[in-house]
Amino acid sequence: MDEKDVAIVMVSTVAGGDNEGYADGVADEARFWRPTGLALDSAGDIIVADFTNSAIRKIGRHTWKVTTIAGGPRLQPNDSMEVEYAEASIDTAIFNCPTKVLVDKDNNIIVSDNNNHRIRMICGENVHTIAGMIEDD
Repeated sequence: MDEKDVAIVMVSTVAGGDNEGYADGVADEARFWRPTGLALDSAGDIIVADFTNSAIRKIGRHTWKVTTIAGGPRLQPNDSMEVEYAEASIDTAIFNCPTKVLVDKDNNIIVSDNNNHRIRMICGENVHTIAGMIEDD
């Protein structure tokens, strides 16, 4: 391999740390528990599916501050893994192990709500099911 063919890549942590948990805060003060999906919104903020915390979180592009958009921890060790679900405002909506997120052209956040078997949308201040087990609710 020729020296001119070698690329140097820098990898750095923008938020979170060595230990799992749930905490909003700046950079390494924040805690995640199995973040599984990432997307960028139109402002360049990072949207995160925080799987075990059952939360959708945002990392601010300029501040690296982590805030929770919707959902949050719902299980303690030894609790039941029953489906938990709620269509509601972002303050009271319940997710169950979200795995992927994407942001559409209108900045709505589409979430794969894994254990609820639904595709959900965070639109403004509300969470709605757009596909999945709607008829069984």
